[in-house]
Amino acid sequence: MKLFEHDNKAFYYATNVSKQGIEYISYLSFIKSKNSEQAIRYVIDTTCTDNRTNCSLKKAELEEKFLC
Repeated sequence: MKLFEHDNKAFYYATNVSKQGIEYISYLSFIKSKNSEQAIRYVIDTTCTDNRTNCSLKKAELEEKFLC
């Protein structure tokens, strides 16, 4: 899990890759206010349904889209 801080908020994010026949990727973001107990969790799951071909989006592009 990675952490960075910006504008009185702590941003945590992580990825998990599972390969059980097909590649399955989970992205998790957790944003917490440093001034209160408020927080939000953001989870994205993605997979390629055809394991014989490459997915059109690469992992770096997915991370840019979902975690930033």
